[in-house]
Amino acid sequence: MGKYLIDANLPHRFAIWHTPDYEPVPDPAWSDEQVWQHAALNKLTVITKDVDYEVLITA
Repeated sequence: MGKYLIDANLPHRFAIWHTPDYEPVPDPAWSDEQVWQHAALNKLTVITKDVDYEVLITA
């Protein structure tokens, strides 16, 4: 299992993200809440450019 979850809004072409430490969001259609829940369940850190994740952190 990876350590970082790459959000669907980021390009997946960076070479560093093609290692076991990184995984893409399983379904690009997931809501932010679904991404957050998946990351929490799998102990992953979300990498995103969305500013609205701040709301999820404080919830």
